[in-house]
Formats: sequence, C-alpha cells, structure tokens
Amino acid sequence: MLRARTAAALLPAVLAAAIGLAACGGDDGGDSGKTGAAATIVYGLSGERPEALGDPRFRALRMRHARVLVSWDLAVRGGRRGVPQASRFPALADEYARLLAWFEAARAADIRDVLLAVKTSREEAGRRPSAAEYETALKRLLDVLDRVGAGDLIRAISPWNEPELSSATSDAPELAAQYFARVRGVCAERGCIAVAGDFVDRASTPSYIRRYLAGVEGAMPRVWSWHAYEDGWDRERDSGMPRLRRFLRLLPSSAEVWLTEQGGIVRRRGPGDDGQSEQSVTAAAADLRFLITRAQQVDRRVSRFYLYQWQGESAPLWDSGLIAPDGTARDAYCVFARAAAPRLPAACRAAGGEQPRG
Repeated sequence: MLRARTAAALLPAVLAAAIGLAACGGDDGGDSGKTGAAATIVYGLSGERPEALGDPRFRALRMRHARVLVSWDLAVRGGRRGVPQASRFPALADEYARLLAWFEAARAADIRDVLLAVKTSREEAGRRPSAAEYETALKRLLDVLDRVGAGDLIRAISPWNEPELSSATSDAPELAAQYFARVRGVCAERGCIAVAGDFVDRASTPSYIRRYLAGVEGAMPRVWSWHAYEDGWDRERDSGMPRLRRFLRLLPSSAEVWLTEQGGIVRRRGPGDDGQSEQSVTAAAADLRFLITRAQQVDRRVSRFYLYQWQGESAPLWDSGLIAPDGTARDAYCVFARAAAPRLPAACRAAGGEQPRG
C-alpha cells in the first residue's frame, strides 16, 4: 500500500529538519545528554554489489568508506583454501565470487576504509554457530581476504547484522554479544575496530539491547552501530528520531555511534510501524534529507552515516536506492551528494532542484 504524502504534509517536517529544531529534543520526552552536531560526519556506502562501486555517479561522490556484508560461514565451506564449491554450496560460491569482485571494485574506486559486516549464512539462514565456531570462521575468512590482497582495506568489523531480526540470533542476544567479544579479540590482533550492534530500529529492539549489554564481557564496546530507517519513515508523526534517542540513552556517554544502514525507502519487504510498505520517490528523498540533517543534530556521538542502498531492487524486493531499478538517478542521489561529496557532482549543480541531469 502506497503512503500518501502531500506537499503540505511534507513541508513541516522538511522545514523542521532544515532549521535544526533548535531545541534539539526538548519535546521528545528526554534527551541523551550529548546533543549537538558532530564536528565531522563520515559518509559511506553500504551494500554488496560491485557494480555500484564502478558506477561513475558513485565515483563522482569521492567517498572513501564502504560497508560490505558477508555470510559468517563463507570461508569454512571450501576446505583449506576457503573457496566454496559451487556444486555443494552454490549460494556461497556466488557470494564468494561477488565479494572478491566487490573488493577489486573498492580498490579501483579508492575506497580506503571497509567495514566488514558479518551476517547469517546464505546457505543455512537459521544456523547458529557457537562463539568458538564463529571465531574460527571469521579468522578463516580474514585469512582468505588477506591472501587475495583485500585484507588491508578492512578497518572495522561488526559481528552480526541486525541480530534481533536474524533467525539465528533473534532469541539469543547473549550469544550475539559473545560474537562481539570474539570480534574484539580478532581486532586486537589486526588493529581494526570492533563495532557492536548493527541493531535495527524496531519496537522489539530495546529489550534485546539490554540483554546484549548484559552479555558483553569486559569493557563496554566503544563503537556501536544502528540502522535508522524507521525514524525517517515515521518523521511526520515524530521528527525527534525517538528510536535513535532511545538507543543512545542505553549506551555509555563515551560511546561512538555509526549509522551503518539508512536511506529513504521507496518500497520495503514488510510494513513499517505505521502499517504501510511503499511511498513515492519524492517522499523517500525527503526522508533521506531528514535523516542526514537530523542525525547530526540528535547527538554528537553519531559520527558515521552509511547509505543503503545504491540501486533499488525491483518489486517486490527492498528499494531504498539513490538509483532506480532501471538505472535512472533519483532526487535522492543529489540529496545524498550535497551531504557526502567534497565537491557537488556536475549532474547535481542545476539550480532550483535536486533532480540530477542525465
């Protein structure tokens, strides 16, 4: 069902984001206590498609950070060399080939900082590895990437994507916290950043995070990751990003937060908190503009913003792309470019609008 958003309905939220809601949370039921824009927001792209990194429109943004998702068992299904056999594990073999192509494209695009986000297996979605099994698989994966010359790009690792929604970890936040502990140990050896969370902003998440926090061994994580889709989708009802604020209140004041997935959603697989699942590309661009503007104002601990996704997928799949499934640039491309690019791409320099040319 398509969400109806008239120009009149959009205007208040867009204007509120533009002026920064000077009170910065005075009417949202409380603040995290660390308000104010971060000195610098780092922008990156999240996704697994190597074609995105080769797109001239992406190259024009001159971004140096990217996030890629990879199945936890990618390198343990292929013997000592870690290469999955297509005859036995076709989904993982395809993922392996695309991952190598992604890193090659990342190098060509001058990506210098990769966040490796581990996720559930493409072969066995509900498979739940033990913490020891997980660590073995992660080290094998990193060995493979080192061997092909991609390991030096990996500057950060997050242990499990959206653990509260994953069929493997949705009822086991303590295990997800153990995965983080194993990542922290690996990163201590490699010199990378261990990133906790990769939580998504749904109603069930706060209780999950509390159990996750209780399960963390040793010091609290320094860097946390969050997916801020719902606050953009629901901005007309509450422009204070209440889900992000609620998350921030659970964290230590010294924590750093990376928004590792967000974008303006055109179509989603399931309905949002408002019961709707589609909206116009114009409304999606306004959502993205809101997220970019507002996230910097909510809390100065927010320091990174990774966009998902570059190109939307055809119906009925997920679509939050800057680029439409048919390859056409949307308004959202220039919305993102104005924030992320050190120099505005020529396609976005047309006066009086966001629509890219060409």
